[in-house]
Amino acid sequence: SGPDTAKVGQTLNFECATSNSNPASTLQWVIDGKATKAIHNRTDTSEEGGWVTISNVTVMVGQLDKSKTISCYANNFALSETKAETHIVTVLYPPDELSITGYKQGDILVEGSLRRIKCTALSGNPLPELEWFAADKKVEGATIEKAESGTFVSSEISIKVDRSDNGKSYQCKAKSEATEEPFRNSVALKVSFPPTRVRVEVEPESPIE
Repeated sequence: SGPDTAKVGQTLNFECATSNSNPASTLQWVIDGKATKAIHNRTDTSEEGGWVTISNVTVMVGQLDKSKTISCYANNFALSETKAETHIVTVLYPPDELSITGYKQGDILVEGSLRRIKCTALSGNPLPELEWFAADKKVEGATIEKAESGTFVSSEISIKVDRSDNGKSYQCKAKSEATEEPFRNSVALKVSFPPTRVRVEVEPESPIE
């Protein structure tokens, strides 16, 4: 028994126990294909008349680990039998980077034009969930693309540029089980637009004769 998910730097504890056997079985741990020493072993008598063997091991999750494979082998040499149980731990880690393409800070957009802006998260396990917000209001209808290899996920929105977008912040938020706080990146748009009307004032209103 032990956890199904973990984060880099965590120390995980696992316990393996045999069912009743006679003679008692011995337990052996194999972590990621390598035999590993248990930190604690014990053999107890069973109410059913045989023996139960229990073993504990600790596993450190390293920087490069994407998963950990923990196997426990129960050997009963008198009966020439070996039973195995394997547990796989998925290592959660945040995306490496959250980038925005399609708009460069400082670019001036023309009112009425169409602009596509894409947010991309590289790696991460699991790949994060991406959301767009325009001045704190969620933007619906984004196009999501996920690499089959699991190397990236992207979210693209189309903006019909309006004068109200001038100075407005478009924020991409990446939510993941691997981080308590979401990753964020944003751009503030600059929009050029003409006046809606022109008024000419004449002074004085009535010319003096």
